[in-house]
Amino acid sequence: MDSTQLAKAIEKASHGSGLFELWDAFVTSFAAFLAAGSGNDCDWLIERASGAMVRITKGAAEDVPKLYDPTIEAFEQNPYQDLLGDTYMKLGIGNKQTGQFFTPYNVADMMAQLEVDENSITKQIAEHGYITLNEPAAGGGANIIAMAHALKDMGINYQRHLWFVAQELSELTALTCYVQCSIIGMAGIVQIGDTLRMDFHHSLYTPMCVLDDRWSWRMVAKALASV
Repeated sequence: MDSTQLAKAIEKASHGSGLFELWDAFVTSFAAFLAAGSGNDCDWLIERASGAMVRITKGAAEDVPKLYDPTIEAFEQNPYQDLLGDTYMKLGIGNKQTGQFFTPYNVADMMAQLEVDENSITKQIAEHGYITLNEPAAGGGANIIAMAHALKDMGINYQRHLWFVAQELSELTALTCYVQCSIIGMAGIVQIGDTLRMDFHHSLYTPMCVLDDRWSWRMVAKALASV
């Protein structure tokens, strides 16, 4: 499934609901499913997702969970894409509702390929076991995913050797980033709030943080080092 097909599937699942309301229910419920399964303290997200599902029609609410598997399968076929960002734009709801526009993934991919310093990255991994990436205006996560792609092309397993911190002011957009990075097995944290003020009201760890023991130990070691 590509973004055009996913957009059509979402339109078909609307059953009279507005597309933005359906998108909100899809992203927030998917994020809640992933976050709760990863041990996050996310009662706020579960409540938000429940509210979003109530605001769409009964038929739409029944069809939203059916969109999860095709989305996961799309990333299994091609992990290096901004599927949800592209779908959002194809639905035409960005300009109408929030004025948001996502950077095309091919642009993010090109920038990542040009900017990575293989010698520096290899040295950091040899010394510390991993590198870190901070994206202060993450959007849907295109730049983070592009970095994973660049590492893969260098022969580096990003699931083991890349830790990301994504920060995003828009809650729904941050959850989009969380869903995409979670699905492709990236280890990191998505912080929702104002990067300039360093004021974050919610944080979510991806499933890889608990699925891979090495990340659990690294997180503990980092926390102890800061004490």
